[in-house]
Amino acid sequence: MLKNTRLTTILTLSGLFLFFVFLASSLLSVIYLNRSAESLKNLNHEVSATLGVADTTNWIRAARTTLLAAVPYADGSNPEAFNAALAQARFYYDGGLRFMQAYQAAPKMAGEAELSRELAARYNDYTQQGVGALFTALQKRDVPAFLMLAGTKVVALDEAYRVPLDKVIAIHKQSAVNITQQADTDTHIAYVAAGVSVILFILASVIVAVGLKKLLIKPPRR
Repeated sequence: MLKNTRLTTILTLSGLFLFFVFLASSLLSVIYLNRSAESLKNLNHEVSATLGVADTTNWIRAARTTLLAAVPYADGSNPEAFNAALAQARFYYDGGLRFMQAYQAAPKMAGEAELSRELAARYNDYTQQGVGALFTALQKRDVPAFLMLAGTKVVALDEAYRVPLDKVIAIHKQSAVNITQQADTDTHIAYVAAGVSVILFILASVIVAVGLKKLLIKPPRR
């Protein structure tokens, strides 16, 4: 009777021990895997934000290049090609504006709010006083004015815009690096917790097996 009671107690305690070991390690693994998944989600957001704000200048530069391609037709030699180039340039120009609007509407990181305002101001100068003026000159077929703007003022405005743009991109790149490191750490902890769970389970199983063997198998009496 005493032997059965001891056996029941040991089995109960062993079962509870195994249960809590699995519960703790499983919860830990789930928590850190979820954190890792959230970090990867945030990483995708940072990558999208970086690409989006970088595209503000890519699209405007594409508009400038397309406008330059329309210059040979400004003399009226090929109205269809001229109008097509203007339309394509306008498409790129509007695309850049949409990317800037999307960036300005997105939540800002610490230290980014002031930069975003500077970025918007420089972008407005770049698009309105620079590329917008190129559209006006070309629509008036004023090629000398277009070329002068394209080679001086627009270049200067582009370079001025790059200053806050590079700073904003740097902030998001650093954030992406930090998120990646955190995701790696969380994943490592989750795997370690899962490994510890397996090791403890095996260890507990061995201890229980040895204990049961001692209880159930008595040495022969001499």
